Amino acid sequence: MSLKDRDDKRRFESSRERGRDVFNIAPTFFKFFGRLPMLVQRSVKISLPFVVLAIFTFVPMPVDIQIQHMLGIFLCIAMLWTFGALPLPVTALLVPVLLTFYGIFPTDKALTPFANPVVYLLMGGLI
Repeated sequence: MSLKDRDDKRRFESSRERGRDVFNIAPTFFKFFGRLPMLVQRSVKISLPFVVLAIFTFVPMPVDIQIQHMLGIFLCIAMLWTFGALPLPVTALLVPVLLTFYGIFPTDKALTPFANPVVYLLMGGLI
């Protein structure tokens, strides 16, 4: 392989990599996010789901208000679970609390599954 061919190949590979970076922004974002201090990362992971919940709470949408609130709660809990910002039991206990807070379920219906004695036995054994 001649020197010119090698230079052309190197130039083609570098332009292909540059093009890949233009269309694939996610790795750059994750590299940037990984360089932030741990306190900032943790704060973003905790606050972003609740910002999404606030958006779904206050921004009017062309659906029923309960559907809008349920979608906001679902996305908030899914993001908290995905990011691992809070322990999973805390995230799980947020669901009935938020459902009660938004008036989707009455308190007795939302918290009834936690009243089973087996749940307390398992929680006591695992904690």
